[in-house]
Amino acid sequence: MRQLQFGYNIRVQKIYTGYAGFMTIHSDGSVRTWSDSPDALGRNGDPTIPTVVDFKGIKITDGGCGDSFMVALGSGHIFMWGSIKNTGFKVRNKTVNKHKFPLNITRKFYPRSKPQKFVQVAVGSNHGLAATERGCVYTWGDSSCGQSGFRESVRSPRKSLIPTRITKTHVVSSVICGDNNSFALGTSIIVAWGLNDCNQTGVGATRHYDHVVVPAPALLPMPISSIVQIAAGSRCTIVLQSNGRIVAFGDTYFLSGSDESPIELDIPHEIHQIAASDKTYLVLTKDGRVLELGRVVHYYCYYYHEIDLNYRVVQIAASPMCGMALTDNGDVITWKTFIK
Repeated sequence: MRQLQFGYNIRVQKIYTGYAGFMTIHSDGSVRTWSDSPDALGRNGDPTIPTVVDFKGIKITDGGCGDSFMVALGSGHIFMWGSIKNTGFKVRNKTVNKHKFPLNITRKFYPRSKPQKFVQVAVGSNHGLAATERGCVYTWGDSSCGQSGFRESVRSPRKSLIPTRITKTHVVSSVICGDNNSFALGTSIIVAWGLNDCNQTGVGATRHYDHVVVPAPALLPMPISSIVQIAAGSRCTIVLQSNGRIVAFGDTYFLSGSDESPIELDIPHEIHQIAASDKTYLVLTKDGRVLELGRVVHYYCYYYHEIDLNYRVVQIAASPMCGMALTDNGDVITWKTFIK
């Protein structure tokens, strides 16, 4: 477990983590990254020390971490750095597989149309989603499981970053990425696409489709208006409802001990936030405690346990190997997860 202190003058506002490393967005719009590896940090210097990434004066408001890349959003612009499976960056008419520093990719989303302002981004293992202020959704990156909304050939995948517009008929209020699937939530509908070998997209209640390429309505057992948050791992998706309860669908056995799907998880706490990545599923209770969901090797008979952080937590993030928490005094705590 590692605890980081940043001070009140650059108080942490948002936290993100993935295989690529850790990212924090601060009250002044600055971004700091760190990891054991320097491959996708967007800057020079010691990779293990949180260090500022330069965005030329643009204040960052949202971001995300994938397997080997990171994304940041500021002033309507999307920046990306690192590398994405099956995707290259076209820089000065040359395609490269990796970009060390933040690259503004916004123009790639509307090369021949009127510029749009982006207001949210979400990141999966090797793909990303972006929502505009008009409620349109764009996706980019690997689509070997249909997670970018098109059927990609294994023999001849796309060689360069070509964003795809996904939603044309529904106004979307938020976007969510699982490891290899995607969700777009509107006021009256939620659509999903990507890997669906365990029905983790919620598309198709009676028949399992390995890949959902064309976005389709997710058939969830609750009104859209009651959905507070969606968090998707590799084989299971969890939904936080306005009543503070969590419903899981997909491969739910390791979370509940039951093959039933969808199923409401038996957690005797009122929930404030959820986070998921691969087999890591974290829950933040309304009184500031962090629970890790899933059958734990050291406590085999339990399907959740509390992470002893000794601080009141206000925000959480999950990666395949780590958990991340923001405390009420502005500190950031990271730890290795226990789920196997």
